[in-house]
Amino acid sequence: MSKRKAISFELKLQVIECLEKGVKQIDVCRKFELSGSTVRGIWSSKEKIKSNFCSYDNNKKSKRMRTTKHEDLDQALLKWFKEQRNSNTPISGHILLAKAQQLAELMTLGIECNSSWIDRFKKRHNIYFGRNDECGAEDEVEADELQEPPTYSQALTQVRQLISFYECKRENSSDD
Repeated sequence: MSKRKAISFELKLQVIECLEKGVKQIDVCRKFELSGSTVRGIWSSKEKIKSNFCSYDNNKKSKRMRTTKHEDLDQALLKWFKEQRNSNTPISGHILLAKAQQLAELMTLGIECNSSWIDRFKKRHNIYFGRNDECGAEDEVEADELQEPPTYSQALTQVRQLISFYECKRENSSDD
């Protein structure tokens, strides 16, 4: 008998999709190498799986529905984070923690947000910080400094110019 294993949302959604199409449970069990009780459990909780997957920013690869006691704090912090991210404001773990504590005080929840709470928040919402524990723009760029991407014909012209430049350079070096 095999040991228990956690099943990803992606697999659960595939199982639900197959069963909704009318595929027999035994065929689904064979296709995904799952036991009958596992498939029946997924089918019986299909609404919960679908609603939780859609309501959170979950990754299809995740295996658990991570929730929190203070959903309002979680959603407020996520909304603030997305606003900061959209405005290319660099955000570090310390800034996120300070904002979480500030929001908890404003909501008078009486909880202490710490680094492990922030770590769970980041896991729930698939937030990853890069180097130096920072998320956002690394170098500030003014809007007027941004250039429009070249059109196809412009890019093609640039590539042809580069090719001819290097061909000339190669011919000159072979002449020497």
